[in-house]
Amino acid sequence: MREKQSVTSVVTHADGSTRLQTIRRELHPRYYNVVDKLGKKTGVPVVLNKSFNI
Repeated sequence: MREKQSVTSVVTHADGSTRLQTIRRELHPRYYNVVDKLGKKTGVPVVLNKSFNI
């Protein structure tokens, strides 16, 4: 994923780490398909689910 770090900076901590959550097609097929299609279109199969703590 490091090669995509510049386009995923919003979900990357300052130290370069992330808190990834993976999904499995068998358990969540509809959501998996959304992420899969997004990845094919953009080259980055990442969906942002971010809480903005103030």
